[in-house]
Amino acid sequence: MKKLFLLFLALCFSVAQAQTFPVQNLQVFGTTALSTPPTIPSSCKNILSYGGIPNGTADNISAWNAAVAANGADVSFVGSITSTTLTVTAMNGPGALHVGQTIVGTGVTSGTTISAFVSGTGGTGTYTVSTSQTVTSETITAGYPNQVCVYFPPGNYVFSQSMLYRFATTNPASITILGAGPDVTMLEFTLANNPGITIGVTSSFNSFHIRDLTVAAKVTQGSQGILLSNSQVTNTNPANTAQSDITNVNVRGADGYVQTYGWQYDVYVQSVSNINFINDAFLGPYVSTGVELQGTSTNLGVVYNFIGCNFEAVYTGLFYGSYIQGVTILSSQFNTAYGILIPPSEPGLDQLAVFGSQFNNTSNAMLIQSAIEGVMIQGNFFLINNNATALVFQNYSGPIVSGNYFSPAVLPAVNQTAINFGAWTAEAGVVSNNVFQQITTPVVLGASSQFINVQSNAYWNNTNPNSNAGTNNTLGGGSQ
Repeated sequence: MKKLFLLFLALCFSVAQAQTFPVQNLQVFGTTALSTPPTIPSSCKNILSYGGIPNGTADNISAWNAAVAANGADVSFVGSITSTTLTVTAMNGPGALHVGQTIVGTGVTSGTTISAFVSGTGGTGTYTVSTSQTVTSETITAGYPNQVCVYFPPGNYVFSQSMLYRFATTNPASITILGAGPDVTMLEFTLANNPGITIGVTSSFNSFHIRDLTVAAKVTQGSQGILLSNSQVTNTNPANTAQSDITNVNVRGADGYVQTYGWQYDVYVQSVSNINFINDAFLGPYVSTGVELQGTSTNLGVVYNFIGCNFEAVYTGLFYGSYIQGVTILSSQFNTAYGILIPPSEPGLDQLAVFGSQFNNTSNAMLIQSAIEGVMIQGNFFLINNNATALVFQNYSGPIVSGNYFSPAVLPAVNQTAINFGAWTAEAGVVSNNVFQQITTPVVLGASSQFINVQSNAYWNNTNPNSNAGTNNTLGGGSQ
């Protein structure tokens, strides 16, 4: 017995040793406690090298323009061109030539690229270029003007006007704007009624990546924190476009969280498709919008994924506009007046999926005023305020509302409704496997509602039962 007891103590001691770890090495980056720090590409242009001053007062717009331009001039050399042969006689400083670089010089044809090594392998020697021409010996630069990367180290960078980048090509091209972490890198904009970061795409092959920083209005009313526009009039297949992302980005006022300064729209998207929003915070305090999505009949906006985002103290969290399709929201938080708003008479809508998210809204978690096919609302938590309704389907087409939890934000509950169905447009919908507890009314099927099946939900201590004033609905049966 004594040996067994000693063996037990030894095992406990060894397990305790195996489970220890040095917590002093834990570091926190960005807004997610266990996220990894941003990796800075070696070719990314450091804004400080181009006159950037992160002191919270100096204007950095010239430094931004210089850093962007420098992406097309990584290497400087002396050379000449005969037909398609580039002869490099001297290198001006560090750097190496690579296949695929665009070369720029006084006599060089626009868009000329290095297509092959001949005797040169990065320095002096001969190379094949893409365009036949004759250029006498001159200073030429080589770089990647269509692959732009600008890095902002920690600090406060003030801008007197918008950080503008407009793609100059319809060929594959991309820009990365990279910081050291949200609220570690602060981009602050002082011009009222103007956007912060403005990116204009010109084709389906352009993409952008905005990461690890804060976009802050240093005025009482900026227009759009991030403005994304598309000059294409027609795009027959917007799903076949380059993928972009906004990751680990806070969009707010420069004076803090929900204070005086802010944007009218934290992010505004016009016909730019395939965007992932990951671990972003969209903050008020205005009667403002977190993210607005808009498309056109000839250039729809499609495929938007919101993952781990926070919509806080804006009036409308997500505005789902005309000709928008394929929106998915996962593990996000909406603490707003309206969480998701689809206004009346919006054309060209399709698919909204909301999973595993939390809503606490003074008016509606979701106000759907236009019929949209493919609505799936599953596994979410809804806190309902007095005189408010969580889900309002003024017009609907076959929604699925399943596995959600509806609970009062305040007690006693006064006019708290979980789900209200208005006018049916097409297809059948289902409300099932939800929990409704301590609210006024769980489900209201209005006079214009049809083909809604309310089954197999759980109810506890609600004031009123479900109501059904419509036709062709199923309320209960085996169970409600």
